[in-house]
This record gives sequence, structure tokens and C-alpha cells, in this order.
Amino acid sequence: MEKATEPWAKRSPATENLPNQRAEKKVGSRSLDIDRAKGLGIALVVWGHLASTSTPDMPTWFYVSVGIIYGFHMPFFMYLSGFVFFMSGSQERFWNAPAKQIVNRFDRLMIPCLAFGTLVVIGKYFAQAIGPVDDQVNDIGSGILKIITNAPGNPALSVWYLFVLFVYTMAAPVLWRFGNRTLTIILLLGSIGWLLPLPDTYYLNRIGTYFIFFGVGGLFAMHRELVLPMLAKWCLPALLVFAAACYIMLSSPFALLVCGLASIPALHGLFLQRFWSDDKLMLTLGRNSMAIYLMNTIAIGITKLIYLRYLPYENLWFFLFIGVAFTMGIIGPMMVRSTIGAIPQLHSVKRYLD
Repeated sequence: MEKATEPWAKRSPATENLPNQRAEKKVGSRSLDIDRAKGLGIALVVWGHLASTSTPDMPTWFYVSVGIIYGFHMPFFMYLSGFVFFMSGSQERFWNAPAKQIVNRFDRLMIPCLAFGTLVVIGKYFAQAIGPVDDQVNDIGSGILKIITNAPGNPALSVWYLFVLFVYTMAAPVLWRFGNRTLTIILLLGSIGWLLPLPDTYYLNRIGTYFIFFGVGGLFAMHRELVLPMLAKWCLPALLVFAAACYIMLSSPFALLVCGLASIPALHGLFLQRFWSDDKLMLTLGRNSMAIYLMNTIAIGITKLIYLRYLPYENLWFFLFIGVAFTMGIIGPMMVRSTIGAIPQLHSVKRYLD
């Protein structure tokens, strides 16, 4: 995921008055509230992907929880990406060397998108001989093509975020400059994206749907000195409004818009609170979010194949099944990232997981 690198984070409520100031100097240039918010976001992503385990007769409460999470977790992630993009000045830096920026962004986002998408395709192709898999792959070449075009039966739909984010980071600097260095055009197009019936082909529907959240992230970043204290102060009312929106809008076609926007002040404000100063869990998850995002579906799929060969999942066994799958969806990618990082010859690969 995108990294936060602005020194204003030193003044964030989440990073003030820490007990070990000397240790914090190493991370003072990072926005710890953003890292922790990404930690929660990626945990929700993994929980949502558990629905792909597709075992029969899952309990109703599980489907309800996944439905609620899908109403806001990716909008919140797009908000964080937009916040970091504009906070770091990427919309202006793009014009210093446009060709270089395009290559860098493609390398950062599209290479892992295509590489891990291909890995999923190959994995599903061979896993079919062991047990049932979702979106079966009859041919590796056509499976990879489906990832690029987002054709029906896309075997690696989970990598869509990187594809869409690449489009945003290419379009945003252009729209920023044409908008007289304001977010007006971006926010306008983000709103229009909700009015147009765009097709799923090449992720056009998702590009139109999530641009508003990326734009709001940019808006908050550009006015962060004013906005962040307000988010910290009004966190509790925002959380109540967010919870009410998730309940009221459940199953509504506008749940993604309403709950997604409501999640922004609620969850960002939550991680601006001082009680997070000693947190290590969310911080660790946030700093491993790219690795978890890329590999959690692989880890969940492998866990499912192994678990269902030896243990049941019905009734109370479901809690064990879902707990193991969720844990491995998080820990598995972190272990892979750590292992790759320990091998000097693979450092060029590890950078895609940071």
C-alpha cells in the first residue's frame, strides 16, 4: 500500500507524548494514524475474503458481517490512498518527470498486480486436482487475460484495487492541473461515477465507483491542519453515525457510498486518539498491508484445502475453521514477507511487498 512520509505526522495526536521518543524518531516522518488505519482496513479485507471459502451452510451472522464490511472497507482504503497521495505532494511531483513517475507507478502497482494475479491463476489451475476452488481455471493464458480485462470468472479479482489505484494515480495529477490545482474536477468526476452505469470490463465500474473516496482523501490531506483536529475531536459522534449508517443501509444499493463516506471521519478519527500510542498490533498490520493484500487469498485458499481434508466445518467447528483461515490469511503473508526479506538475493522482490 501507499506509504505516508510527511513530517506533519509528528504533531498527530496518535504520535504525541510517546514514552520512547528516541525510538519514535525513526518513524517520526511517517503518519502513524494512517499506518494503524491501514492495519484495521487490511484486517477487514481478510475477513471479507473469507466469504470466498464458499463452504455450504455458513451461519447467517457471518454473511451479515461480510455484507457490512463490504459496505465500507475498500472505500476507506481508497480514502487512505488518496490522503497519502496528496499529502506527499505526488500530484505536483508527477510533473517534474512524468515519464519516470509513470514507470515508477507501474512498477509499484501493476507489476505486483499482474505477478500475484498470475500466481493465483497458476495456483488455482493446479489446486483443482486437489479440491474445489472458486472461479476455476481451465487454461492459464485465458485466466491471466481475465485478470486484465476483468471478464466474468476473473480468478484473481482481489487484485482490482492495485489496477484501479494505478489509474487514479495517473489521472489525478492531470485532473489536478486542469482543475487549477484544486480537487474540483476529481470530486466532480467521482460524483458522476456514481451516476453512470459503467461496465465491469477493465474495472471501469470500480474506477467510477471509488474515485470519490480517493478525492475525499485528497481533500482532507490538502486541509489536514484544519481537518485532523476536527476528526479527533468529533470521533465518537462520527462513530455513532457510521454505525447507524451500516445498520440502516445494509443491502441498499447506496450502502457503499453512504457507509464509505461515513467511515472516513469515524475510522480516521478513531486512530487519531491518544490511546493508540502504545499500539503495536495495528501498526504491524498496517506496515504489512501490501503483503497481506497480495497474498491473503492465496493463504486462505491453501488453508481451506488443507483444513477441509482433515476437519469438519459444520456447527461449532465453523468457529475453528474461520478462525484458522483468518489467522493464516494475515500471518501467512507476513511470514512470506519476512522470509523473503531474510534472503539477500530476493530483496528486489521484497520491495513489492513493502
